[in-house]
Amino acid sequence: TIELVLEAARWAPSWANTQCWRFIVVRDSNIKLELASTLGDNPATDAIGNAPVVIVACAELGKSGYYQGKPATDKGDWYMFDVALAMQNLVLTAHSLGLGTVHVGRFETEKAAGILSHTTRSDTFESAFLLWVGKSNNPNHEGNELFIKMHGHEIYKYSVRTVPKTVKQSLDTAGLSLTDVKMVLIHQANEKMDIAILERLFKLYDIKKIPEHIMPMTISWLGNSSVATLPTLLDLVQRGKLKNHKLRSGDIAVFASVGAGMNINSMVYRML
Repeated sequence: TIELVLEAARWAPSWANTQCWRFIVVRDSNIKLELASTLGDNPATDAIGNAPVVIVACAELGKSGYYQGKPATDKGDWYMFDVALAMQNLVLTAHSLGLGTVHVGRFETEKAAGILSHTTRSDTFESAFLLWVGKSNNPNHEGNELFIKMHGHEIYKYSVRTVPKTVKQSLDTAGLSLTDVKMVLIHQANEKMDIAILERLFKLYDIKKIPEHIMPMTISWLGNSSVATLPTLLDLVQRGKLKNHKLRSGDIAVFASVGAGMNINSMVYRML
């Protein structure tokens, strides 16, 4: 049934057949309650929180009503028109199948954006000492300083094996697919490793072609600044300092990190 109503939405007319809409099917009760919390005093709040299924309609900005990257009319972005037409098809088809629906359009934008899901994984027993601190390997060193040490190849294998799975878990929790993601930002520890992680992630979704500018990199000129790499990376993207990398309001970004412990963190974020 869900497939039928989504297929009806797909056949709706749109600007130059650009189909700027994206639909997210939400069944998780906690996520439905989070969505309901964005509605303020909207009378549909209870319906969203208690509905068996919630379908969230999103739009890719800068696509509908645009030609060669610029607005083609004085109406600006046409996403509201196109998404409304798609939702009309969806609601009418649901009604024809005997399903009750409520179409909600008023919500608090800032509450609807932000963190959609996050996943943490810790392998603090068998992988605890892949990265550690210890004394110098130089037998003639007289100081008591501690130095970072690692089993580099084992960390590489661990990261490539586990980070993609953790990211997919976050996307699954958010009700999203990798095709919904505009940008993947990974902790800048090792360029070769990050590329391998991205390739393995796309392989999990059986996607052979990786978008050219989906993963920005700074390690070649900024190095590894530990926990600061991801905030720095996002700041550079937001300020337009990284060529061909841009995030707009509503875009989905994935953040992932791996480090001592071993610990992995993954977060799915909708841009404000």
